[in-house]
Amino acid sequence: DKFFEMSLRQLSVVLLSAVALSNAACPSSDWIEYGGTNKCFKFDPEAKMSYKAAVMHCEQMGATLVSVCSFFENQFVRGITRGADTWIEPKTDCDYKNYLAGNEPSPVKECRVITEDWDGQWTSADCETEKHHVICSMKAPLLSNRFFRFRRFFHI
Repeated sequence: DKFFEMSLRQLSVVLLSAVALSNAACPSSDWIEYGGTNKCFKFDPEAKMSYKAAVMHCEQMGATLVSVCSFFENQFVRGITRGADTWIEPKTDCDYKNYLAGNEPSPVKECRVITEDWDGQWTSADCETEKHHVICSMKAPLLSNRFFRFRRFFHI
């Protein structure tokens, strides 16, 4: 009995170690993790909405409209959206920019859209009148709740 209990505890420690190595995961299968960055993305190919509605849509899921901060992230987002003109966050601290020449934001068109038509380059868009697809992002939630449930179950 003690040997079995000891083996079970050792097994649980090994399993916990494996969980700890990957301590974050996207909330569900319709979210896609961006290669080891602990960022999750969700794209809805059916929905098209205004910029404000897109921001609210993401916030309702505990996420934000995606901010693209590198060439590689831009290509990743472009791959997920599969050619659909998609809102991306215009207010960002990122240095990376990928505007199509002559399509930088203006007072009239101050929002951003990533478009497949121009190899993933961005174009400015009217925040109020235009409707585009939405891609949301969030930090992958930590699995700490699972860890504590696991610990309680095995009494460790």
